Amino acid sequence: MAAGSLTANAQEQKNKVHLFGMAQSFTDSVVYMTDIHEIDDAKIEKKTKFLHQRSAYTQQLQEHLQNKGEHQLFCLVMYAETAKKAAKKYEKMKKKYSPRKGYTTKSVNKDEFRFKTQQVTPASK
Repeated sequence: MAAGSLTANAQEQKNKVHLFGMAQSFTDSVVYMTDIHEIDDAKIEKKTKFLHQRSAYTQQLQEHLQNKGEHQLFCLVMYAETAKKAAKKYEKMKKKYSPRKGYTTKSVNKDEFRFKTQQVTPASK
C-alpha cells in the first residue's frame, strides 16, 4: 500500500505556475484577457505537465464575467511554469486578437479579478 501511494504522489507535484485567462463570444469581436497571475501551489502532472483543476480556473473567470453581465462567453486558461514562458504565450495571444485583426481587447486586471488556488480532491478508491 505504501509503495502505491508513493508512486501516486510522484506522479503529481506542487509547482508555481503563471496563468492567464481569456474569454470570447462567438457573436461579438470582444476578447477579455486577464493579467498573468502567479499560483504558488498548483498541482501539475509530472509526465504530461497537465494542470489539475484547469476547468475550475476557467469557471472562476466565467463566473466573474457573468457577474459583470457578460454571458455566453467561451473561456480558457493558458499557463506555463515560468513567467517568461507565460509572457510569451500572453503576447502571442494578444497579437492574435489585436484590433488590427478586427478584435476589441478588454483587460481584466488583478485589482478586479484574481484566480484562487484550486485544491485537488484525491481519487476515491
